[in-house]
Amino acid sequence: MNKDRETWHILTGEIVERYMVHPCRVLHDEIEGIIVELQAKNEWLVKALNQSAKHDKDALFEIAKNYQHWKSDAFKPFFENKDNPILAFDPESFHQELNQLVNSQPVHKVREQKKARFYATAHDAATIKFIKTTKRLFYKISIIPSKVANGFRKLFRKKEKKIRYWKYAVPWRALIGYQTENVLINRLTEATMVYAHESVSTLKIALQLEQEMNKLLMDRTLHHFPEGQTFDDLRLDLLPMVGLHEEKLKVCESSVKAILQQTEKDIATSADLCGTWEYPEFFLKYQNRRKSKNAAFKKFKQQNLGWGNTVFSLFEDWKIDQEIYNLNYFSKAKVELLLGEHILSNTGINDLLQVSKAKIEQYNKILANKIIKNTNDPAGVIREEIAGYKAAIGSDDLNKATELLISYNLPGSINLFESKINQFLREISEKRWLTKLTEYDKPLGASDLNSFSPRELISFEYIPKLNASCGAAKSRVIQQVEVIQQMINSIDQVVAFNLSSIIESIEKSECASTDIPTLLEEGLNRAKNKIDEIILTNQSLEKEMMESLQLTVKQFNEATLTLTVNEDAFNLRMIIMKAKALKKSEEFGLDLLKHLKTVYAVGLRNFSQILSHVEQRLLPWKIKMGLGGQAGAIDTQLTDFLMEVNQKINDLPIIYQRLYKIMPLTEMSLFTGRVRELEEMLRAYKSWRKGKYSPTVIVGEKWSGQTTLINYFIETQVGQNNVVYIDRLEYSTDESELVRIWQEILGDASLNSFADIAIAIKSRYAGKVFVMENLQTNYLRTIQGFNYLKTLMKLISETSKDVFWLCSANIYSWQYFDKTIEMSSFFGYVIGLNPFSDNELRELIMKKNSISGYQIYFIPTLKDVANKKFARLNEEEKQLFLRDKFFSQLNNFAHGNISLALSYWLLSTTNITDRSIEITAFKSPDFSFINNLSQEKIFFIYLLIMHDGLTLDRLVAIYNKSEESLRLMMIMLRDDGIIIEKSTRLVVNPLIYRHTINMLKAKNLIY
Repeated sequence: MNKDRETWHILTGEIVERYMVHPCRVLHDEIEGIIVELQAKNEWLVKALNQSAKHDKDALFEIAKNYQHWKSDAFKPFFENKDNPILAFDPESFHQELNQLVNSQPVHKVREQKKARFYATAHDAATIKFIKTTKRLFYKISIIPSKVANGFRKLFRKKEKKIRYWKYAVPWRALIGYQTENVLINRLTEATMVYAHESVSTLKIALQLEQEMNKLLMDRTLHHFPEGQTFDDLRLDLLPMVGLHEEKLKVCESSVKAILQQTEKDIATSADLCGTWEYPEFFLKYQNRRKSKNAAFKKFKQQNLGWGNTVFSLFEDWKIDQEIYNLNYFSKAKVELLLGEHILSNTGINDLLQVSKAKIEQYNKILANKIIKNTNDPAGVIREEIAGYKAAIGSDDLNKATELLISYNLPGSINLFESKINQFLREISEKRWLTKLTEYDKPLGASDLNSFSPRELISFEYIPKLNASCGAAKSRVIQQVEVIQQMINSIDQVVAFNLSSIIESIEKSECASTDIPTLLEEGLNRAKNKIDEIILTNQSLEKEMMESLQLTVKQFNEATLTLTVNEDAFNLRMIIMKAKALKKSEEFGLDLLKHLKTVYAVGLRNFSQILSHVEQRLLPWKIKMGLGGQAGAIDTQLTDFLMEVNQKINDLPIIYQRLYKIMPLTEMSLFTGRVRELEEMLRAYKSWRKGKYSPTVIVGEKWSGQTTLINYFIETQVGQNNVVYIDRLEYSTDESELVRIWQEILGDASLNSFADIAIAIKSRYAGKVFVMENLQTNYLRTIQGFNYLKTLMKLISETSKDVFWLCSANIYSWQYFDKTIEMSSFFGYVIGLNPFSDNELRELIMKKNSISGYQIYFIPTLKDVANKKFARLNEEEKQLFLRDKFFSQLNNFAHGNISLALSYWLLSTTNITDRSIEITAFKSPDFSFINNLSQEKIFFIYLLIMHDGLTLDRLVAIYNKSEESLRLMMIMLRDDGIIIEKSTRLVVNPLIYRHTINMLKAKNLIY
């Protein structure tokens, strides 16, 4: 029996070691690893902070930020799943091995009962005493024959036989099963779960100490920088906790050994009783060992899982804090960067204003000296000087200051800041778990944990406030920029007015010549005071923006930091629900107000349309009666439309005009689409680098974005240092003149022929990219008009292996070139620009608008309002519907022509406030009367399209007509608004470009 117990002890000990003690050691190593890692990084943090300059806020901030990100990355894998046991316990295998151990035992073992089974003790219950007395009586009766036999043996001097106690059958397998699978499991559960509790407690203390240190670190690096500060108080001493935790593991291991020994003793004690009258076998069966065993295993699994949920919840709480800290550091870093750029820009503006101020003072002295030298006619001196005063007083510097003021897009930077915050917000967890039982001192069930979304909470509760503050800041900036710009523009007016006033005073004899220097000084002071006022206003804007944005971020940080104070997730979910409900009620109110405004606006517009319709109906009758316009005159609709366009555009905020100005994109963050085209350009560029023939041409409609595409490709793939831009728009059939043009392009007057030019390109510019846009400007529709273009194609072919040629051309001119001189054969890659999709056009325009800081509201038509499906949509869905409808109609009209779409976007704006701009439904203007132009005028327009604009002398060369007759035609088309002058070139008005193209296609002049 002793040997059997020893075997059980060894085998059971091995199983317990594998399935319970070893997981405890794994948990110990994991907790120890976390503590050691926290200690190591804390030592790094304190050392780095102490080694940095105490006044260098940026350096301190960067160290603290890196520390926060390190924690998020380092501890991300730890305890990241809910409903995972704290000990890596395999219940199925454990149960199977114990079951095999039990089944390997014999069912029964026969043993002789001990004397104690027959004699009652003082500690026995009354029932047991009765059983023992009865049992002893029967035993004594049963041994009478044995005693008689021994008496005879004694009489005959034979050895007496020992009278033994009754034998009994020990239900060994059942006993071992009960002690192993019931009693032992319950004892081990208690011991291991005590250790689990100790482990969670150790981890909790370590994380709390780190968290307290972290709050102090945040205060130092985000808010306060006290003089003479020291960072030694940020030092943690966590390593003693490792030793204490090691001792707790040893206690657990000792407890397990003691439990095994105690269970072995219990088996020995139970074996003495089990199977006797005191403890019959059926009593053991009656205890329902299976049910008891299942309960023991269930208890262990529940507690193991419960402590797993506890440590999971503890880490969830801590990880949420780290995400909030990272968001705080990120937002502060971005706003500091934004403000740094703004201060730099303001410094540049103020420097230019100071230069202009000095020039005004210098101009005043020069003018005063000239008047002193010519006292006979001071008014004449001033009148002569007043013509050039703008250059003398630094108007260029003032213009540069204005350009810098507008070009530095602070609203766009604030918008980018908001975008970055929202982008970073996507990295915050979508789902986290919290418990209101924040002591973490007992196992947690599934019902004790509640999930919530930190990202959703911040999005609904805190981000709207941040966006509102940033929106107010953007509106304020836009207003102030307008004011400052007007003040800058008024400086030269101050000077001019002063000089004109002096001239008038001299001519009216209101002042003597001796008074003139004083009057000049007074005017100078007024101009200088104006500049000082501008500088102060600019500095005030800078200070206001700094304080506003810093306060916004500070409030945002403080608000989000409240999430680091653990609340029940249920309460946090309630906050989210309240925020959603509040937002919905606000939207309903705004929806109702906007709906009423819309009904009024639509009604007014429809009434105007009815009046206009009646007017059109009456017009023929008015003409017949001599009350209307002259028959045959061009429709005034175009002239009226263009006047309305100019007025509407001029009424827009300056920043908004600049954003949608017809010009290549300079802010590459606004670049949208063109994925296929960029891939083809990159393929061509790589092919050229491999030595293949790869001259490339971008073919598209005028204003469809060729220049922007090329600029984006250069910036992202090539680099400006490797590019040579050829932007000459000259043309000549004379070879010497062509050589002269290239002499200027390459900056070398010694080049005498195109052969020399090719050699120079190969030798000096090998590896460069040559950008030549608008190939259509290099030909003239005359005899020998293709000479320069053909020579240029030969030059491209000859130098194609040395330089990468990247060209662009108007699609209609390109089609003409291809049919006449097979132009495409000179290029390795011909990349056609696909029209923008509705989504791409929308993305581009809305990106630009977001920089302006204005909110966009699309006004529905009366037909939309009457639509039942539309009426059932909420306000956000209505705006999305109207937005998609607007851009679909706009793109259908523009056919992917970006500049045309931008122009008509501006024309659709109305009702501009400080914060918002309303967009009316898009309707294409009707300029169908263009189709009724004379053939001569149509051909005139066709030439402008094909050449991308022409000067009057070039038109004379093509037409072979007198300059006067062509000038008259030009004046008529210009007065009608069909063409405009751009520098010295005549071009088609961009606003009617689409109608002009459609008209030329209808007449089969282009395809």
